[in-house]
Amino acid sequence: MGLLATEDWILRMKVYDVCILGSGLASTMLGSILARQGVRTLLLDRSAHPRFAIGESTIPSTTGFLKILARRYDVPEIETLSSFNRIKRVAPSCGVKRAFTFIYHRRGRPHAPSEAMEYRTFPPPLGPDVHLLRSEVDAYMAGVAVRYGAQLEEGAEVREVELRDVVRVVLADGSARHARFIVDGSGHKSVLARQLDLRDPEPRLQTRSRVIFTHMRGVRPYDHSAGPRSAYRLTHTPFHQSTLHHVFDGGWSWVIPFDNHPDATHRQCSVGLCLDLAKHPANGRDGEEEFWEIIREFPGIARHFEGATATRRWVSTGRLQYTSRSVAGPRWCLLPHAASFVDPLFSSGLSLSTWGINILARELLDATAAGDPGDARLGFYETYLNRSIAHYDQLIAGSYASWADFELWNAWYRMWTIGAFLQVAGELTHLARVVDSGDASAFTMAPYRALQSIDYAPFERLFDASRAELDAVGEGRLSTSEAAARILSHVHAAELAPRSFTDPESRSPITATLGNILRLLAWGRYRSTAELRTLFFSENHRIIPLLARELSHTAWQERRSLRGLFRLARDVVSTRNREFMARDEAS
Repeated sequence: MGLLATEDWILRMKVYDVCILGSGLASTMLGSILARQGVRTLLLDRSAHPRFAIGESTIPSTTGFLKILARRYDVPEIETLSSFNRIKRVAPSCGVKRAFTFIYHRRGRPHAPSEAMEYRTFPPPLGPDVHLLRSEVDAYMAGVAVRYGAQLEEGAEVREVELRDVVRVVLADGSARHARFIVDGSGHKSVLARQLDLRDPEPRLQTRSRVIFTHMRGVRPYDHSAGPRSAYRLTHTPFHQSTLHHVFDGGWSWVIPFDNHPDATHRQCSVGLCLDLAKHPANGRDGEEEFWEIIREFPGIARHFEGATATRRWVSTGRLQYTSRSVAGPRWCLLPHAASFVDPLFSSGLSLSTWGINILARELLDATAAGDPGDARLGFYETYLNRSIAHYDQLIAGSYASWADFELWNAWYRMWTIGAFLQVAGELTHLARVVDSGDASAFTMAPYRALQSIDYAPFERLFDASRAELDAVGEGRLSTSEAAARILSHVHAAELAPRSFTDPESRSPITATLGNILRLLAWGRYRSTAELRTLFFSENHRIIPLLARELSHTAWQERRSLRGLFRLARDVVSTRNREFMARDEAS
């Protein structure tokens, strides 16, 4: 045959249009979309479902993209992953996520309630967000891909990939599979990255961190040890129903509960400790021993973990970061998590994956319809994936640097909240257009091409100016208090968000009741700058009816449960609930 495949040969052989390596969440979402649209799709995975995975927290931008993927490509099962009210019907072991919460700690001192931050996720009908038990969710999505016609082979370890006119994938048993395009979704152990020598010897990233993680049982709600809620400048959202971040100079710890609602079936909690390599170099020590030693330096964190025990072996890594010199080429590409990784902070992994799937799916579908998926044009995907990764690197490296002082972190934190606010505003605009008219043209147009609003020039200028202030602290040219004041001055001057985002005394910029969401839309439509109004808030006349339809749909799903209807009504208008208390007492 040589390097070129004839049409006769393709007809005689079983040649798939697209082969996807890996059957994790990103791979199976892409596989479901392609198979749903008639693309002959093969998924190969060296292990089998169910299996452990991290990347367990959704965020509002992920929620938006999940809904967009479901509507744009007619795969409603993807939308099931977008909110707790939807996913609980198919993956009851998942937890509810109503907020990001950041608790600042100082070594040897009790936590000060005034040094806590909160960023609420969507209320119903779009939310709340989800703590994904990946073993259950990944298995569900793999089943969806198979039902749409994708072929899934588990226990299929890939030995070699031959990139020809028809890609030849050689398995460990010597057998081969053939496809006209290959997508690598196998993560940091990417087959193509290894075979094509794509990994940069030194990652092109400023963030330098490592992680220790496991799942634990017996992690009591932080609400029990945090002191009176009245001392905090936050909403009444339970800490135990948030993705809780304990942050400190030198690192941070995540706490992701799955047992935080009355119907919970999984009694465990995901726990991790990320450490700045500059302050905590890798030392080869036992991960569990090091975890407890560091945690005990902070009285507030130590109390949170009193009595907790690991239910899985501890994993302790070296440097987490990796990048690739290329992420796409003739007849191949890497999914975002196979191409690069920064750090779990801000739950960027799933957001990057859903963004990437939205771009890749369209390109592969169009090229397949034109005759050959190998003709997919992926320059845009590579350019804006790299740009998004570079931005997250700057954002996360800046966060580690800012934790040297709470005042500085309080200022830098605004970079994330404002970028996230504009990102979600843009996604709601896209979602309304996709639902009403099928128009998805804006995804490849400025200022929507990259994540966290970095494609919007005024926000990029704000971010760069603020990052320069952090750099000045590191170089000894500014004190932390001077840099914090200058960052806040940049934030105010930019006029990119309501006052609750820019006021340093505001610890919770979004109340996240439905009324508050409508007020934010009204701010965008009537009080923001003319440019913001045009780019991010021009579709309010579509968004509000969309919210009404979504609320009606959610209420219809709960129609057989008075308790479910009560919870829905409560969550639409209030941030208060004590459900986690009843669950905790029952355990």
